[in-house]
Amino acid sequence: MTDVEVADVLDRMRHIRAHIAPVTVAAAMTACGLVAGCDRAPDTTAAPLPPKVSAPATLAADGTVPWVDEPAADSEFTRPARLRWTITTDRHCQASDLAAVLPAWQDRTPHVAPGADDQESRAIRRAGPYGLMGTVEATNISTQPCTLSGRSDAQLLVDDQPARVEVSNAIDEQGELRITQVNPGERAGLRLDWSPPYCGSRGRQALRLTLPHGGGTLTASVTAASAPPCSSSEIHPELRTFLSVGAWDELNPVTVPHYALTGLTATLVSPTAMTAPVGATIDYVIRLTNPADAPMDLHGVVYGQELFSLGDATRDAVNTRSTYRLNTRPVPVLAAKASQNFRFRVTLPAAITQGRELSVSWRPGGPEVEPAGTYVSFTVTAR
Repeated sequence: MTDVEVADVLDRMRHIRAHIAPVTVAAAMTACGLVAGCDRAPDTTAAPLPPKVSAPATLAADGTVPWVDEPAADSEFTRPARLRWTITTDRHCQASDLAAVLPAWQDRTPHVAPGADDQESRAIRRAGPYGLMGTVEATNISTQPCTLSGRSDAQLLVDDQPARVEVSNAIDEQGELRITQVNPGERAGLRLDWSPPYCGSRGRQALRLTLPHGGGTLTASVTAASAPPCSSSEIHPELRTFLSVGAWDELNPVTVPHYALTGLTATLVSPTAMTAPVGATIDYVIRLTNPADAPMDLHGVVYGQELFSLGDATRDAVNTRSTYRLNTRPVPVLAAKASQNFRFRVTLPAAITQGRELSVSWRPGGPEVEPAGTYVSFTVTAR
């Protein structure tokens, strides 16, 4: 999968530190974007549903929904690139044109189920702490459109004093070339990532931004102040605290996912630890439960299966993710307050030799849908 919401553990361990610039995704400009006066409203439509699973609509003898080997291509459940506001002005935004705020810092720590002791969960805990991310929201309060592009410098202030935080604005080429038009009353966003360990003072926070192209200095207050912990990762004890500044981009309303799994829970029916011969293919069963008072439509649901095994000096790490369509032919709708067992399948990679442990993680949803409470994991030891 190509979306950022499905990053794997090794990528987290390599890129959690903010001295590497935040990843930015540039939407392609269409022919409409090249014609003055051609405009569009913010995208609030849902993406089309994926194709139906082609398996027979029958349950197995034990009442479980059989597994089907039908991988889900990215194009089946990701939304196409949205149109961007047409660039109708060459006027660069000045600080006086904008009012800015960072509503809150968000913890970047990957979710680990309480009490989970599998290999992946242990690796996530060892690699942390993961730091914070936040988005400066800048609203155009002037009467004219203006544009933001290129690099912005940032300085973190605590109680109006500069904080002891190093800053990087090494955005990639796409971010460097992106032009974001901000019409009157509209907003643009600037992502920042803040890595630990931060051992400086705590207090009222603000960001002093130097806008590109001589736009002046823009101050953004932080509504809900927070800071990374004053502790280092076991894996990277040498790292220093960094504030990494991304590229300006449009802020659009969040689009509605093409299916809703709110409240869905997943429980592993199979053992949480098992053994299997080297190279074996094994089945496991997960029970999906709809606790709501209304039926839940499962049509079009996909799921991800992640395989992880920590490497060392003599063995390569295993870190892969596959995405499949959920077999919903026998049970297209999960009734209110109902549960259903689903069968899934995994083959041990060739790198999992005798005595080596493999973590298998399962979660439903595409890149925009990862419901809470649906992460399931177990371990397999090769014998």
